[in-house]
Amino acid sequence: IDTTYSKSAYDGASVENNITSITGTSAGTITYEGRGNTIYSSQTTPPTNAGTYTASITIGGKTATADFTIKKASQSVTVSMADYNLKGTVSTPTISGQKERPTVTYYYNTTNSNENGTKWENISVDTLTPGIYYMYATLSETENYNAYTTPTTSFRVGRLPTSIQNGSFETPAIGSWYSIMPETTPS
Repeated sequence: IDTTYSKSAYDGASVENNITSITGTSAGTITYEGRGNTIYSSQTTPPTNAGTYTASITIGGKTATADFTIKKASQSVTVSMADYNLKGTVSTPTISGQKERPTVTYYYNTTNSNENGTKWENISVDTLTPGIYYMYATLSETENYNAYTTPTTSFRVGRLPTSIQNGSFETPAIGSWYSIMPETTPS
């Protein structure tokens, strides 16, 4: 019986020996061994990690085998990215929820897509122009988990106030103008 990696020992093999009363021989112990590219020496301890295996048992000089696979599990990871302003400090993307130690590569897009992005590397404070961007991450395949691409998260590159004109100023939020009105006290 095939299964998916769950950090638990494989429990899909069992023996039902209904002929002991006839043969006088009891069933032996199930042994497990890796096959193909899976390295797992023959032993009675069920495997835990993803791979391809053979379970075998010997009864009365006859050996029965069954092949099975422990499939890699899926990651469930999110990416985070804080907004930042030009002439400030560039934010650093992070991920959470990853299992094992995948290689992580970050990408950004100008559209809400986690495909065909630009690799997030060598980014300086003035690399991106003010606007809204979308960050995502790719995680490499590991021993027990498939490769994974996160959903996107949006982040904003804002600009600093650049001018004050007639009591109005532009905020770091992209292109927003606010007015400054003097407060007066009635006499």
